[in-house]
Amino acid sequence: MKISLRKANALQAAVNESIKNLEFNQNIILNEFQDPAKELEVASKKFAANINRRFALFHALYDIRKSVSNANTDKGISETLADIAHLEKDIVFFGNFSKTAVSVDLAVINGKLEKMRNRADTAADAYYHDQQGVNTSIFTHGELAGFATIVKTAKKQKQKLQDELLELNIRTDVELSETVVSTLTAEGIL
Repeated sequence: MKISLRKANALQAAVNESIKNLEFNQNIILNEFQDPAKELEVASKKFAANINRRFALFHALYDIRKSVSNANTDKGISETLADIAHLEKDIVFFGNFSKTAVSVDLAVINGKLEKMRNRADTAADAYYHDQQGVNTSIFTHGELAGFATIVKTAKKQKQKLQDELLELNIRTDVELSETVVSTLTAEGIL
């Protein structure tokens, strides 16, 4: 059976959910009205059945994962995903800088520093003023505009790659083995 990469992703999520919902109770509570041998046998059979289901589900999951991995490599999807991750890091990194304030004009900085130097300080003021300074960004208007341009360009490139990725995920098929199809059908996933 052939399925798209997009469907394969959904199947992997469903298989993981089924695995998560399996119960492996190793202890049971018996009361005075139950047949202990019968209840132990029922619990043991349920445990063994869930072990077998787990084996089958994990086999299906990793068979799908291998098929997806091979298709990702063959179609260049792995490289596209790496490029998208790189662009996301650039967007966050340069996005933070693009939103900072522009550097205070050098004349203003020099004026404030001169004013601080010429201030008549008392002993108490001297301690306070030693802790003061002129706080300014280091970025010019041009540098901030450059960061914004990097972010804008990276966002456009990322969107283009995501569109290509979506198309590849829909157009690229992987083959499921009969065993996987049988397991997923028995579990109600297919």
